[in-house]
Amino acid sequence: GLLCGRPCRGLAVDGPVHTDDRDGDRHWRWRDSRRWWGRSWGRWSSGGGAPEVVVAPASEEEVSLVLARAGREGWRVLPAGMGRWLKGGGASKVDLVLTTRRLRGMREYEPADLTFTALGGAPFRELQEAFLERGQWLPLDPSGGRAGSLGALVALGLAGPLRHGFGTPRDHVLGLTLVTGDGRILR
Repeated sequence: GLLCGRPCRGLAVDGPVHTDDRDGDRHWRWRDSRRWWGRSWGRWSSGGGAPEVVVAPASEEEVSLVLARAGREGWRVLPAGMGRWLKGGGASKVDLVLTTRRLRGMREYEPADLTFTALGGAPFRELQEAFLERGQWLPLDPSGGRAGSLGALVALGLAGPLRHGFGTPRDHVLGLTLVTGDGRILR
């Protein structure tokens, strides 16, 4: 179910909401430490301070529920991926941070076809390691290193010098599924 890093004040969605992490991460207690899974709350802060809520959906459907509600309520949402590439350029104040840290993993990998299907929160580093095991690699070198997620890499179009020979991240996308700001899932 949906995971909120802070008490989900007013975030009543049509589905289960958890305030602890079922993936084994430590749950922070807001009143005790203002820390989220052992990391400073400031990790998710934009120029206007800490957000009201950090949400970590585990499926496209949960992302849809959150964004639909946020759109109806007029909440400012910061899509944060894994929170690795949030420096600069963000909104001055956000109400809700949507992290894709639980939307990870590779659904399909066809080495012979040089294709794969992965979730937006899949860590770029883990994808590269899986490809290297088969003697392949994804020819991308984002300026922030390999620490971020695949979704952030594609959404931000992060590309280093390899883009001159191999193209940008978007040049490698054959298809994708995305959730719009009003909660529609587009394939």
